Amino acid sequence: MKKAILTGILVISFGIAGYTFYESYRLQDPEYQRQQTIQRNGMLETPLTGRTVVNLDRFVTETKLRKEGTREIVAPTAIAFKGTIKREPEAIKTEYVYTALTMMEVAPLPEVNHRMFVESEDGLILPVYVWDEAVAALTESGVTGEPVALTGFHIYTYSKGPAIIVDAVI
Repeated sequence: MKKAILTGILVISFGIAGYTFYESYRLQDPEYQRQQTIQRNGMLETPLTGRTVVNLDRFVTETKLRKEGTREIVAPTAIAFKGTIKREPEAIKTEYVYTALTMMEVAPLPEVNHRMFVESEDGLILPVYVWDEAVAALTESGVTGEPVALTGFHIYTYSKGPAIIVDAVI
């Protein structure tokens, strides 16, 4: 009887140890981590671009800082979203973009010297930075005023919402 109980305890112990080892092994797998993140955050990831698809209105609401005049630098996050380009890219000063990218140790630094305005599905107009390599494609594509899918990187958050560098129209 004692032998059966001890054998049972031993089998259960090995089962728990095996399961724990298996779970710790799975947690090291990037694909498993990505799936867990997607499930927890309720986000989808596009298979073609590897970017997290976000609803722009919800993304602005969730990332908007409450205190006016404050900024929170974040690790660049690759995203894709739908919006209507309201104004073609125009040259502006972008010192803070480089400050944020330098603080997050992004290398090599992308050339970002333009901004445009994008309207969300609910009518929210958001300024976004535009990577210089994407400016010509955006200007020549004739998509201004039309709903399009855009890709970019969320680099910091401020009182009006996320600061995004757009790198392509898909």
